[in-house]
Amino acid sequence: MSFTHNGNNEAVGSLAGWKKDELETTAALIAALAHPLRLAIVHLLSSGERSASDICDALWSSQPNVSRHLSVLHNRKVVRSRKEASRIYYSLRDPKLFALISLNEEAATPAS
Repeated sequence: MSFTHNGNNEAVGSLAGWKKDELETTAALIAALAHPLRLAIVHLLSSGERSASDICDALWSSQPNVSRHLSVLHNRKVVRSRKEASRIYYSLRDPKLFALISLNEEAATPAS
């Protein structure tokens, strides 16, 4: 994304406290979460660390498909990974991220 302002990393318009790089970082994070399987992975990892094969089993998805989405989440620093023997384990980098997603789910649910 590109903004057409003076090129400095200053607050954008009336968005006091938000700088261009912060907006771009936040937009990239939201884009990384903008897929149902990636949201499901984050939801699953909110309860703790899981191996890649456990994630595949829990989400009824193929290993290549889950790996592709884990790669997106890892590259955007949503999840971290560690290797133990031949298994790779994933966990959320920041548990507050799941709280944000949960808050969004609450906001999107119509009041009864």
